[in-house]
Amino acid sequence: MAQQRILVIDSAQVEVWRAHGGHLAFESRHANTEDGHATFDRYVRAHAKCRYYLLTDVVEEGFQFEAIPAVSGADRKALITRRQAQYFYGSPLTTAISLGRDSGGRRDERVLFAALTRPAIFEPWLAILRKGEAQVTGLWSTPLLAPALVRAIAPNVRRALLVTLGRGGIRQTYVEDGKLRFSRLAPAPGTSAGDMATACEAESSKIYQYLAGQRIVPRGSVLPVLVLVHATHRGVFDRHLRSSDELEFVATDIQRAAEAIGQRDPQPDSFATSLFAHALLRNPPQEQFAPPDEQRFDLLGRIRIGLMGIGGLALAGCLVFAGKQMIETMTLRNQNEVTTAQASADLVRYHNLLAALPPMPASATELRSLVGRYGEIERASASPAPLFGEISRAMDAMPQIEVDRIDWSISDTPDPQPATPEAHGLLAGLEKPGTTYAVATVAGRLAGNVSSSQRAQIEAVNAFAEELGRNEGLLVTVVRMPVDVESQRALRSDAGSGSDVPRFAVRVARKLG
Repeated sequence: MAQQRILVIDSAQVEVWRAHGGHLAFESRHANTEDGHATFDRYVRAHAKCRYYLLTDVVEEGFQFEAIPAVSGADRKALITRRQAQYFYGSPLTTAISLGRDSGGRRDERVLFAALTRPAIFEPWLAILRKGEAQVTGLWSTPLLAPALVRAIAPNVRRALLVTLGRGGIRQTYVEDGKLRFSRLAPAPGTSAGDMATACEAESSKIYQYLAGQRIVPRGSVLPVLVLVHATHRGVFDRHLRSSDELEFVATDIQRAAEAIGQRDPQPDSFATSLFAHALLRNPPQEQFAPPDEQRFDLLGRIRIGLMGIGGLALAGCLVFAGKQMIETMTLRNQNEVTTAQASADLVRYHNLLAALPPMPASATELRSLVGRYGEIERASASPAPLFGEISRAMDAMPQIEVDRIDWSISDTPDPQPATPEAHGLLAGLEKPGTTYAVATVAGRLAGNVSSSQRAQIEAVNAFAEELGRNEGLLVTVVRMPVDVESQRALRSDAGSGSDVPRFAVRVARKLG
């Protein structure tokens, strides 16, 4: 993480404070002269990686209050920029503090415009920081940090006037509902505690009259005045600060205020510069005076830190993934070694079992040949019963069919004898060469009721073949029709003509195996 530096700037000099572990340590002081600018330039180049918080407490500061239309986005930004240019012409060190919206009417937004009206005080130091590409986080004045102190010291007070002492004089800041409303830096009349206390009372009365005249503070109300002083000066301030019907002075130990904001360093005196510096480091307000151009290197630094963080997360993820892969690889390697050892042990056990078996009567090749021949014999020793059953079923369905003879055989083809040209077959399955078939040739005749018509005889034989073909595992072929069927001769149907008993033959094949 980059080191942090606080630059306390006034019209005469800049002081450098180093922040580390919640402590502030004074490092150097550079006067607003050419020599001081040169030493500060060398300091910035030597500490280029530090983040710089700029804090100022000068008289040249202006405040303007206005209620603007309730707009948002780019319109609001353009309106605020235009108002800042109107109120603080020529000063780029401006900011706008939103005080909320009105409860009635158009619900306008109440905005406090603030600016450092003499930018020449800061330009030499900002130019050196720009030249050294320093990471300027922002530029704050002590009034911008006053609301945080009031919330820490008196959290239950709605409005209060915070009075602090510094090298530039007496700073009076009016805070209402946790928001800055007005601030003024008055010169200190002297260095003694009594003079300071008297001046605090007088200046508080003046600023009350101003706030009441601007209707910022209701007339007739009592305004608490919190005066931060060292414990050694508290008695003097208690004697000189006299409360009235308008102001209620409360001399507050500055050390207690420092502890309330988490400051670890003891307060050496009543000056509140280190108190504001700690408040700035603890919680920098969003509102500040530095233009975006002055903060570009700080933005780049934050982007660099973000990228480094993302890179670190990616590296950590890769390391975790690599570790997981390494563990899985080691696990697989161990499993592979165990599996290999087990396989070797099983192979040894297998060879031992083979060695313990009695010798085979024949070799493996002879056994394979023997098993093949046995399969062929098994296929060749099929029973005719399945085919005879199908033929019997078909005869039951066709009572006009009478069987004289069935020739059954085993063949390598479903059609061992080619059909005559007059015969035609009905294919009920697919013929596959290279297989064994059981073939039955059915020779029969037709009953007398169909023997008088040749057309009826042909239809009867075809119907018988179709009935056998209902079994998709059979190949059915009509080998011989009861009559001669030729394309050159007409098919006649003479009921009165006499002839012999019509005979036919059908071949049925079934694949074995």
